[in-house]
Order: sequence, then C-alpha cells, then structure tokens
Amino acid sequence: MRRRLLAAVLLLTAPLAAGRAQNIQVTGIQGVSFGSMLPGVSTIVSRTDALRAARFDIKGAGNSRIVELRFTLPAALSGPGGATLPLSYTAGDGGFSAEQSVASQIGFDPRTAYTATLSGPGRGSVFLGCRATPAANQSAGNYSATLTLTVAYLQ
Repeated sequence: MRRRLLAAVLLLTAPLAAGRAQNIQVTGIQGVSFGSMLPGVSTIVSRTDALRAARFDIKGAGNSRIVELRFTLPAALSGPGGATLPLSYTAGDGGFSAEQSVASQIGFDPRTAYTATLSGPGRGSVFLGCRATPAANQSAGNYSATLTLTVAYLQ
C-alpha cells in the first residue's frame, strides 16, 4: 500500500508593538514543524517539544517589565491546489519562560491574550504547539501558514 505524505510547517512573524515598539525586540526562532504526516492521522506538537514547537525570543527593557502576548493563530495550513489542513489549539498550547528555557515554561491558552513578566534583564521566550488534522483524502504536498505574535508593554 502506498501512502501519500504531507509536510507541514507553521511559519512565524513577530511585529513590534506600537508605541514603545523600539524597546521590544521579538525574534522568531522557529515555527511549528509537523514534519511528514499521513492523511487521516492527526499530529500533535507539544509546546515543550524543543525541536518542533514554535519559539519566539523577546528582548525588552530590564526591571522585570510586564508584557501582553497576543497570537494571531491560523485556522488552517494552505497547500497545493488550494488545499487546506485544519489546525486547532487548546488551553495549554502556549508557553512562556522568563529563563528562555523550554523546560521551565508556564502554560497558557494561546487563543487569548496572556500577561507575562520578562526576566530582570528583560528577556523571555514564548513557545507554541498545536494539532494538525489532515483529512483521509488530504492532498500530498507541502503546507504552510503564518503565525503572528504581538508583544506590548503593559506598564
């Protein structure tokens, strides 16, 4: 039996927040990578998966500044011939670490804004996982979408 393979990646962007944007630098380190998938078989990427979860690094002003993190999450990946591959997110799919470590995250719901405190020197990392659910007749090929994280100071 010959199986069609799908390859999918959730690309990322990180616009600077308005106002004090010059004080916040957000760098997209890696997108969510689902790798090769089979039609009809869901693939879950955990926010704690250092190799496949999305990661953004934040560099801001020191003194443990408080920031708001807000994702713009795509509902689906786009593929060949206009094909789409649905994505879903759960309450624990987002993660924040002031230590910038995948092992020391605090989980949060990426579907809503989250308030985080940067480290004393003004650093932090945001992680994201999600689920891709290809249909049983999903077209083979490469799929992608854009993921956006907006970071703004609250104080």
